[in-house]
Amino acid sequence: MKKIILFAVLLTPLALCAQRPVVPSSPTVADLPPAPPPSDQISGAALDGQNLYITTDDGWSINMTVKDPSDGQSKYVILLPDLGDNKSSYAKLANALSDRGFGYAALDLRGHGKSARIHYSKFSKTGIDNQFNKMYKDVNAAVNYLKTVKNVAPKNIFILGSGLGANVAANSIVFNNDIGGAALISPSSNIRDVLAIPGVKVSKIPLLIAAAPDNKKLFLEASLIRNIAFLAQGPGRITFVTAFDKDGTDMINAYITPNILAWVRIPAFPGVKEDSSATAETAADAPPPAEDINSIPL
Repeated sequence: MKKIILFAVLLTPLALCAQRPVVPSSPTVADLPPAPPPSDQISGAALDGQNLYITTDDGWSINMTVKDPSDGQSKYVILLPDLGDNKSSYAKLANALSDRGFGYAALDLRGHGKSARIHYSKFSKTGIDNQFNKMYKDVNAAVNYLKTVKNVAPKNIFILGSGLGANVAANSIVFNNDIGGAALISPSSNIRDVLAIPGVKVSKIPLLIAAAPDNKKLFLEASLIRNIAFLAQGPGRITFVTAFDKDGTDMINAYITPNILAWVRIPAFPGVKEDSSATAETAADAPPPAEDINSIPL
């Protein structure tokens, strides 16, 4: 009898365990699927114009929206978004440019938006030959499209970038030193190893540089870039714009769109002639003045 009772006591816990529901263990990190790459920030506003693809010399298909100038204008502005943004981030500026009669070509840089054959989150963050440093090829393809397909004169092509796009714009000056000008909005000395200063040092084109002092590091770097540009080109060629706060397209939309529109219209100041008390005879006998590098046709 005791054996039967002992067997029943031993069997009962086993039976309870068999009836207890099995709770799956938490998955390990290795079991979890990789997180999807962060999606680009999309403003939700659509860009007006022709949507098309251009091909870079290293095989990337770059999505671009192009709208032609109107009202007798002939200038185009190539718009380069910041890291993580796509071309729709320029919707407000694009509308303002169009309202003034200027054309634009807004790009999704490689790895972004509709140009994300490979998402930018998979790009190497360092190295002079990483994909961020090759984004100048996207700009070159856009410039070439405007020159060859739209028959735009180089002096009527402008490049504007914000954040990473500003550094890409500066980097692309080396290959496009004959265009009308470049605008660097919230540039930095180094973003993903894309350097702004080398392009600025060799620039022969008018530059607009904008930064807000509330971001002290970014403002100091933008000021350094401005000083180097001034030393390289002299007065009348560099426009420096400040706003109290905000960076990139936020600063454009809140404060400096009018400055950009005015700069595209006249990107550099004409040379200023010094007052002279010389007589007409003296002036007539004087040798012709040296060409002023700050003088531009209006």
